[in-house]
Amino acid sequence: MADQNGKFSLSNWLKNHLVGMIVFSLLTGIVGNGIFAWMTSPAESIQPSASNAASTDPTDATTNESDLGADRPDAQTTNTARPRPLMLAVNGSSMTPLNGEADEKGVVRHFMDWVRPEVLRLTHGHKGPLIVETTLDLNLEHAAAGALQTSLPTGATGAALTLDRSGAVLVMVAGANSFETPNLTLNALRDSGSSWRTFVYLAALRQGYTPATIVMDSPVTINGWKVPGNRYGGEMSIRSAFAYAPNAVTMMLAQETGHDAVVMTARRLGITTPISRDVTMPLGSSKVRMIELARALAIVSEGGKQIEPFGVTKISTMTGQVIYSHTLSPAPAMAIISPDAAAAMTDLMQSAAAIEQAKPAQFGRPFAGLIGESLDAADSWFSGFSSGVTTCVWLGRPDGGPVDADAGRLVARAFGRIMRVATAGRPKENFDTPLTLPEWRVAR
Repeated sequence: MADQNGKFSLSNWLKNHLVGMIVFSLLTGIVGNGIFAWMTSPAESIQPSASNAASTDPTDATTNESDLGADRPDAQTTNTARPRPLMLAVNGSSMTPLNGEADEKGVVRHFMDWVRPEVLRLTHGHKGPLIVETTLDLNLEHAAAGALQTSLPTGATGAALTLDRSGAVLVMVAGANSFETPNLTLNALRDSGSSWRTFVYLAALRQGYTPATIVMDSPVTINGWKVPGNRYGGEMSIRSAFAYAPNAVTMMLAQETGHDAVVMTARRLGITTPISRDVTMPLGSSKVRMIELARALAIVSEGGKQIEPFGVTKISTMTGQVIYSHTLSPAPAMAIISPDAAAAMTDLMQSAAAIEQAKPAQFGRPFAGLIGESLDAADSWFSGFSSGVTTCVWLGRPDGGPVDADAGRLVARAFGRIMRVATAGRPKENFDTPLTLPEWRVAR
């Protein structure tokens, strides 16, 4: 810093920079105590806090054990409804959590790796240090990690991803071991199993089928391949078929609507991974990324409107100047599928979430969801949505071997525990269509 004679002056340099250095040091040490509250206006909050969006449903505060269908969440998964967004200090290529988070366990490492390219793009040309507010809710992230960790069968791993209806990524538990690579929510490809029936049934709904349409569950052989199944239910509604997922009906629907229609539906909803044209495709032999499956279901939950996952909410200078702010829905979102098709699929998913096998996933609110299991028992999924939140949970073995026979119950329980915390403090939202139970249980 030059003085009036053009010479470098240490005192002038200190006067101009010391305050900023001290503020930055303080922020990195005590931001967890709320020093950044001034940076987040209520209008930009991704998730309503308990104080301004309390549920009117008394079951959110106290829920009977019989309503849950699972053990009560342990202390690790019971947390405040007020979101605690991950804040990052960025200086050049350096990125450091500011929430007092000791990241030695890698709690947020995968999320930071995901947002890093976007942060660097958005801050290009701006001198640091800068403060980045992200969508990741640390309270919910820790709760989800705990719920997943306590639900793992021996030798298994798992992952969980939660999206807000805006597309904000609230949770990214990328593996049971936080240092696992690749990121299981973004990069790992796993068999979708019976979760894939979402696209099969949605393709049928788009062609005029309804939840009440009668179909036949009976032995089927296609191109010499006998569709797996030991017991059959005969005539049943689309509603019952979706809820209990008999393989024969899924295959029949794919044959009648056409494999191309199933593939096109999956593509419209954001599935970018290769889709098998093998005869087993309708049963979920194609591998998917968790974030794409979560996005597809979030689109259904929002009536078929376009949703793009994102992780950065706001970027500010040390003086509070905002250089980037994510604008939620600046224009009407493009329709990916028709509202009628989305409503019918939500109707089916409500029924699927009410069957006995899904009971461990219940968390005291109306929700729509489905169980997903691969043919080789190597992948177990539970996915669904409620009150503006969509969550996918996956359990499997790193070596691709079959998981514990109890994996279906455990993955459902993890889903319920995560959703209990994720929806806390949000208004209860009822679906447009009332819950209709499948008319009878299919023998499987």
